[in-house]
Amino acid sequence: MIFLSHNFNDKAIVEPIATRLKQVYGENKVFYDSWSIKPGDNIIDRMNTGIENAEYFFYFISQNSLKSKMVDLEWQSALYKKVKQNIKFIPVKIDNSIPPAILLSTLYIDIYTYGFENGIRQMFDVINNINTQNTINEFSNLQVMLIKNSISDYEIVIEAKYFFEPNTRFWLVYKNNNEDISFEMPTESTFIGGEINKMQLSNGLVVNGRAFQLMRSLEPGFPVRVHVKEKNNNLIDSLLMMKQVSETEAKSLPTIEKVGGNR
Repeated sequence: MIFLSHNFNDKAIVEPIATRLKQVYGENKVFYDSWSIKPGDNIIDRMNTGIENAEYFFYFISQNSLKSKMVDLEWQSALYKKVKQNIKFIPVKIDNSIPPAILLSTLYIDIYTYGFENGIRQMFDVINNINTQNTINEFSNLQVMLIKNSISDYEIVIEAKYFFEPNTRFWLVYKNNNEDISFEMPTESTFIGGEINKMQLSNGLVVNGRAFQLMRSLEPGFPVRVHVKEKNNNLIDSLLMMKQVSETEAKSLPTIEKVGGNR
C-alpha cells in the first residue's frame, strides 16, 4: 500500500500525483482519501487501516500540512511504525517550509526546488527500489531563451516547460554596471529585491543585476518576457538568468541563445 499523507488545501499538487500512482499500481494500492474513504466510513479507522497496511508512506510537507493535527497524527504514527516494522517513510517538500526537527536528517524528495515531474519520478524510483539521488539536479521545469538582437540588446523569455511553476523569483545578473543597463519589465511583474551589486556567484564570477518576482505563477504556454539593453550600445557581459531558491541563493536556469531581429 502507498499512503499519501497531505492536507486538503494541497490537493492541487497531491491529486495529480495520486492519479499517476493509481494509473500504474491501481486504486486499491494507493491510499488517497478522495477514493479510499467512502461516505459513512469512520475516518480515523480508515486512516489507521491505511497506515497499518502501508509499505510506502509519503508525507507532503507544506505550511498547510504542518498546521494540521490530522496530518501530524498520520506521519507520527507512520514514523513509529517505521521503527517497529518495514515501512519506507519519505517526506516530500512542496513549498519552502522547514520540515519538523525530527525529520531534518531524513532524505526527502524536494518538489518545491526541483519540480513536479522530477519529484514524481523519484517517488516511482523509491517504490521500485531505484536510487536516483545522483540525478536530482539534472531536471529543470524552467527554461530561458536569450534572443540576441545585438550585443547590447536582448529579449529574455522565461517559460515553464512541463507544469505549473509557483516559485517565480528571479535574479538577472551581468558584469556590466547597473547604471548602464535599462529594463522593460512586463506589467505583471514587480521588483522585490532591487539591485544586486558586486555579488560573487558559486563559480567565482562577480556580478551586478536585478532581482524581481512575477505576480503570477508560470504555466506552460504562458511565458514572461523581459527586454534588457545596454544604454551606451556596449556589450552586455555574462548575461545570466537565475531562479532564486532561498534568501541568499539562486541557481542558473537552462538557457538557449538565438539571434533575433532588432526591435
